[in-house]
Amino acid sequence: MLDFAYGFSGSILASRCGRGKLSRGGGEAQEWQPKMESCVVHLLYRHHPTGIRWGRSLLFTATDMSQAQANTVTVTAGNPSESSITTQPPGSADNAVPFDRQPVIQLLDISGNNVNQSGVAVTASIETGGGMLAGTVTVATDANGVATFTDLSLIGLIGDRTLRFAAAGITHVISSKIDLKVGVATQLGITTQPSAVAQSGVKFAVQPVVQVLDAGGNNVKQNKVQVTASIATGAGILGGPLTKDTDKNGAAKFKDLTITGVAGDRTLRSSAAGLTDVISTIVTVTAGTGAVIP
Repeated sequence: MLDFAYGFSGSILASRCGRGKLSRGGGEAQEWQPKMESCVVHLLYRHHPTGIRWGRSLLFTATDMSQAQANTVTVTAGNPSESSITTQPPGSADNAVPFDRQPVIQLLDISGNNVNQSGVAVTASIETGGGMLAGTVTVATDANGVATFTDLSLIGLIGDRTLRFAAAGITHVISSKIDLKVGVATQLGITTQPSAVAQSGVKFAVQPVVQVLDAGGNNVKQNKVQVTASIATGAGILGGPLTKDTDKNGAAKFKDLTITGVAGDRTLRSSAAGLTDVISTIVTVTAGTGAVIP
């Protein structure tokens, strides 16, 4: 009976060629026996958790015969077929703010060994949660097979997200969860639109409410932001207190707005320093009772 062995101590594998003893390095040894005089041994290397690739030495023995040792076989990484995330994105992130910990992706072969291959384009996208992934979303691997992202950020409604990292011909990998939180104020939104129809010179039945928002459209609780209303389209005069400060919830609630002018459609603009303006839906001005339309 012919035995073969490699590496540190392990288990016995039955074979038509004899028995294979794993004595170093881990993995599996497979063989075929075209003839009893010639035993062809094939090694299937399974990775060590550290990704280290070892040399292997094969030891052949048979009953009542001297043992023989083959030359060392060095197992190297194969072609890239999968990837892993060696640095996960942070557990939480603010809207539109680059992650304080950027993800790092490593190319692997089928056995989980690091593959040192440059120029492989790895693309990041949102796997779950919706919204927009901003920043440089495609990064090429370096000489070590590593793709290091530098400026990724998420924009959208608050909640959980996961990211997907993929490259052509390589199994994609999914990140751990990211809790997307409210970011800094960047824009205004209208939570209550003004009346769709209003008489000239008469207070709107429904007064607009303007809200401070972050880039993802989430409410920002920021008080004392001065919001000013004006006519965006259409002629006439916008009356009433035109400036309101936001309350503790970031809302500016107008009370006495009117439009005086010829009948027709108008829109209103709400603006605040440092924030993107917002335009209302159409307000159709009709003639006021007994009023003189200038």
